[in-house]
Amino acid sequence: MKNKQRILLHGLSIVLFIPVFLLTLQASFLEQTPVQFTSEEAVKLLGTFYPGDQPAGVILLEGFGSDQVNMTSLLIEFQQAGFNGFTFDFSGHGRSDGTLGFDNAQTDTQARQLIRAMDVFKKQTGLENSQIVLVGHSLGARVALQAAGMLPSPPAGLILLGTQVNLSTNIQSEFFTGTSDTNLDWVQNLSPTQPATNIVLMSGTWDDILTPSAANLLIERLSGKPISPGETTGSIENNTYRSYVIFPRILHNYEVFTPSIIEKSVQVAQNFTQIQTEPFHQHFAALRIWAWIFGLIGLFLLVIANAGRAQPTNKNKLRLEITNPRKFLWRKLFLWLPALLVGALIAGLFFLVPAGFPAFNMIYIAFLGGYGVVLLIFYWRGWIPATSGKLPFTEKSKPSSSKRIFFAIFAAVILLLLTTIYTRSGWFFIYPFKNRLVWLILFSLFTALGFWIGQYENQMLNQTNGVSRFHKIALQLIGLFPFFLWAALLAGLGSLSGLTGAVQGLIILAFVILSGKVFQTLGQRAWLTALLQAILLYWLILPQGVLFGM
Repeated sequence: MKNKQRILLHGLSIVLFIPVFLLTLQASFLEQTPVQFTSEEAVKLLGTFYPGDQPAGVILLEGFGSDQVNMTSLLIEFQQAGFNGFTFDFSGHGRSDGTLGFDNAQTDTQARQLIRAMDVFKKQTGLENSQIVLVGHSLGARVALQAAGMLPSPPAGLILLGTQVNLSTNIQSEFFTGTSDTNLDWVQNLSPTQPATNIVLMSGTWDDILTPSAANLLIERLSGKPISPGETTGSIENNTYRSYVIFPRILHNYEVFTPSIIEKSVQVAQNFTQIQTEPFHQHFAALRIWAWIFGLIGLFLLVIANAGRAQPTNKNKLRLEITNPRKFLWRKLFLWLPALLVGALIAGLFFLVPAGFPAFNMIYIAFLGGYGVVLLIFYWRGWIPATSGKLPFTEKSKPSSSKRIFFAIFAAVILLLLTTIYTRSGWFFIYPFKNRLVWLILFSLFTALGFWIGQYENQMLNQTNGVSRFHKIALQLIGLFPFFLWAALLAGLGSLSGLTGAVQGLIILAFVILSGKVFQTLGQRAWLTALLQAILLYWLILPQGVLFGM
């Protein structure tokens, strides 16, 4: 018990300290003004203005599936350097309205949204295009490159991180976007004079969206000749400056957080706008990364300390029992075949809901919801191999104290708040808004079924003779089996960024599963625990996705 209390104390200390530390580290960043404006298509877009004390500005553009909070690390350093800053969410992203087309590499709409955002920013600051640098990551870099060629007067320059532009075939990109850059006129028209502004490309050696070979092709098209990483051509005064910088061992997903890339971005923007400020120090950006790492450890320590005291799902005798653990686990693995079909059917039905379609979040409802439906039917009919009995899992019993429901819900609210504070510090804006709230409710109802059955299966296995620790671990891994398959598919496509996202999803699932043990210890009601787990899951993943429309 003392060890668990010590773990709890350490976790609580870390979780409470990290937000205070981050607020202290980025105190000036708290000075910001929400801005709402409307695109040409009458879509309401949400942005944020960050005041600076220099006659220069930066507009930072989020990547695909991200939001403006993701640009916090860059924005803080630009603001420290005196730049006026502006961010906004594209349609279908973050807290903005609207949706993104499935041919999402067709970025004409987003380019027009950026031009509208520039007008709003200029009214806020009195700056001209020649005093504004566009800084984009991935999709945002692509939009900046396209919009720069549409502006009546060029911006001071473009800083493009992991630009989602490929002048040759990219299987991964075309698989997810349905668009080939070889068919787009504005891409094919790129040249040393189009767009007529200064450009610096940056990416990592492990970037799979703008691979080193693809970056070489792009900078050659923009420069009119081959140039090596670190070389430059043209001049800033004539808006013909071109450069390409590659950073070793950096993944696409983390380019906006990398201290060396942030430092280089600030230096380049200073050169483009010809302002001089205090030199940038990488250690502040590095401190934020370490704060996030320790914050994540603290969150896990909190749930691990309490999960260790988890009580059985129900103290009454189970009506179902496992007769052969080995056979039970193998058959459960094969039940994923019909479960995936049911999951695909559920996903297809949700596609008909007119609320924007969170396609990249559908794997959770398809996998967990589909598996839950199949298991419910099989347990109800008594078809689960190597088991005896049918639903319900236990005899009807007197419910536990209603106070326990309050304690479980209170714990869930605390975790929702803590995770919100953690992610809002620079990862993404966590809690779902508008249509995403609709999806949270719909998805949670279906997904809770899978979590609910999983709790009883754990209890069944715990009460079976001859069960080893290996069997218990195997049950958890079987429950996550399709998520491992999804990660393998992304790896097969060569998608390191997608694989990284899949691993992050598994980390979130692990956190949700451990949190469920805490909810069950406090509430001792399986249905409540399962519902709180599902809500926590979608609270964490829904804001990260894009809403698609037809």
